[in-house]
Amino acid sequence: MKYFDYHLHSEGSFDCEVPLLLQAEAANRAGISEICVTDHVDLDPFTKENYPASDFTVLKKKHEEILPLSPIPIKFGVELGVYKENIAEYEAFLKNREFDFVICSQHYVIDCDPYFSDRYYSGLTQKEAYDKYLLELYRSISAFQDYNVVGHIGYVTKYYPGPEEKKLQYQNHADLIDAILKKVIESGKGIEINTGGIDATGETLPTKEIAARYLELGGEIITTGSDSHKTENTGKYIADAVEMLKSIGFRYVCSFSERKPIFHRIG
Repeated sequence: MKYFDYHLHSEGSFDCEVPLLLQAEAANRAGISEICVTDHVDLDPFTKENYPASDFTVLKKKHEEILPLSPIPIKFGVELGVYKENIAEYEAFLKNREFDFVICSQHYVIDCDPYFSDRYYSGLTQKEAYDKYLLELYRSISAFQDYNVVGHIGYVTKYYPGPEEKKLQYQNHADLIDAILKKVIESGKGIEINTGGIDATGETLPTKEIAARYLELGGEIITTGSDSHKTENTGKYIADAVEMLKSIGFRYVCSFSERKPIFHRIG
């Protein structure tokens, strides 16, 4: 069985200092067969500037230089922090750039990243805060189509400061979650199982329950990623995520090359 970590960062991301080769070596030690580096592009919704800017021409050159030194294959991807006001800028960014894989992630919600939990959650119940995120994600993927998978559905839950269970409960947000999953499927896109949520919430992002709903609705394209920013997290829980997918009926997990999915049989 091959294992894939298709969401990790390197020194090309503003919030990571790990050289790509060290990430590849860490993944190899963790039993990962192939990785895809997905450094951030997050445009400020007001200034339209990437903060801080990453030169993807330089990153691509570094990627090509590292390939012969890496113990495992490394695909070249990007994680876009999509916001509906910046769709044109993201489309322009992707034009004439060669990526194997593009993640569409919702980090910014209206006027704040949930990472800044004191501000984001101020005056909101858990349901209101989660619905606010889900609605913004739905609007983004309705307006933006140039991606391969939606990243870490349920990202908002990682930073919930209240006493209640953090995870995104399908039954509490069924209409919005179904709308998102149906939009993904009808657009010919996929979702990822992000294991970076496990330590924060006790569940993958999205949860097993939501992944099962995606399959029930006809979803097929699915990837696994650790969202690693440190080598100790690279490849973490990926094998567990694949077992979870198998347990709910998925037969394949995907890697990507030149933006096209490659289906690998589970087990």
